[in-house]
Amino acid sequence: MGLGEKFLNRIGYYKTPQETPWLDKEGKPKSIIAARGGVGGGLQKSQRDEKTLKSYQEYYENEGIVFSSITTTAYNTVMTGYSLTSESENVEAKKFIYEYLDGISLELTMLDAVKQALIFGDAFIEIVKAGDVITSLKLVNPIQMSVDTDEHGVVKGYIQSTGMGGKSIKFKPEEIMHVRFFPQTTSPYGISIIGPNLTNISRKINVDSSIYNAILRHTAKYLVKVGTPEILPPKSAFDDIKTSLEDINSKKEIITTGLVDITTIDERGVQNIDKYFDTFMMQVITGMLIPGEALGLGERSTEASSRVRQVMYERLIRSFQLRLAKQINSDLINPILEKNGHELNTVKIKFKGTTTSDEEGISKWMGNLFRGFQFAKQKPLTINEIRAKLDLEPIEGGDDITWGGGGEPLGANIQPTVDREE
Repeated sequence: MGLGEKFLNRIGYYKTPQETPWLDKEGKPKSIIAARGGVGGGLQKSQRDEKTLKSYQEYYENEGIVFSSITTTAYNTVMTGYSLTSESENVEAKKFIYEYLDGISLELTMLDAVKQALIFGDAFIEIVKAGDVITSLKLVNPIQMSVDTDEHGVVKGYIQSTGMGGKSIKFKPEEIMHVRFFPQTTSPYGISIIGPNLTNISRKINVDSSIYNAILRHTAKYLVKVGTPEILPPKSAFDDIKTSLEDINSKKEIITTGLVDITTIDERGVQNIDKYFDTFMMQVITGMLIPGEALGLGERSTEASSRVRQVMYERLIRSFQLRLAKQINSDLINPILEKNGHELNTVKIKFKGTTTSDEEGISKWMGNLFRGFQFAKQKPLTINEIRAKLDLEPIEGGDDITWGGGGEPLGANIQPTVDREE
């Protein structure tokens, strides 16, 4: 049992529910999120319906910036890999969980789940069991899924509408892992990253189309004069010249007689077109929470601004990873540990960062700090405070400020020598 669980157990949280200032006699919170219970906790259908969710899927599949942004974020969140942390005496449990997670292809399932959570706002993963044994993870189409809650927002179950003669499948809360990165206080559903950006995405698509058509309209065109007022060529001559010019490219030369005069018109094209493109492009990129540099669009950025965006993006990815790790620990790893006779929370998952820049900066800072306290009996930070800065779990006995001993450095009493000429 971890430190947090030990604390809750000590204050009686795990005992038979009783009425408190925060819980009713059944152990439920007293606050409500909706005026009535039921599927969706009172959420109006117009706020999350099949048509809207399908439109999100279409934007993801057909708009390049949306596809690139979501895919890049999903891969950076999950496919950097993960590690398992545990106390030293739980080596066997750690090894067992490693093999278990690898056997059910955790990373691949979570990769698709993160993409769905970003596209639709929610991802639903069925925890498939044979008896009491978890055998696999299966993604469920979020368009078909509904969350059944009571008026307090407590999840009572999940319902999948199969579309097969009105047939539906019901799941217990423990049978579904519900992933969402942008929760709502008034709804059990998450917010799609595409939803708040629909206006900007639609505008960008319209502007892209307008720019494309404008370029076609204003591409330099040929003005061909055939003959003179005195000499009018036959229609066949006009047709031959027209056919030749329709198939012209940079590899063809135009050779004419004095009776044919070829000039170009509309050579300037569309002026300042990049400003229109950049305006709506940057609005979409900003709304998708990804720096332009990650999509190869940082040519106008300075080194300082790029660095700021990189750090902020890495921290966003880290927050997604922490949220995902918490859910995997509670919904997947703990049930596996409990089923196989291991103590809860003795093994936890931690996703690796996209880069090591934050860790390197923190380590360098702490190294300089502790260099001045190398021989001090009391340190400026406890071991657990150091571990917290590195996103590691606290350990037993790690809150002592006097760790590491102290005293005079080796050779402190040796007097320095001075070289001098004989």
